[in-house]
Amino acid sequence: EDYSWLNEEFISRYIDYLREFGVVNFFGTEWQGLNGPEYLNVVKSTLEARETYPDFPVNMFILEDLGFDGILILLDTNGSVFEWQYGSCKKLYSNMSEYLKECVARKE
Repeated sequence: EDYSWLNEEFISRYIDYLREFGVVNFFGTEWQGLNGPEYLNVVKSTLEARETYPDFPVNMFILEDLGFDGILILLDTNGSVFEWQYGSCKKLYSNMSEYLKECVARKE
């Protein structure tokens, strides 16, 4: 496969995140990663989505499956956060930190 589209700096930081936390679970939010329950495995979930949906973005991976209406929260290789639903993709935030603030605010 051609992985030339990967932003090396972001991937390096994301791998550090995965090594440190595996998966993140707080206030009903479940961010996918590694070393957690199988349904939260970012690699498995993203590959399944690419097989299931021909229009799933190839330069993105699943951060969070909201679990309703087919809505997935995706990250691109620059760290921007998107909402994807059955082929429709819209940018939510420029980085994970901004999305984290939204997730924490859900609890408040």
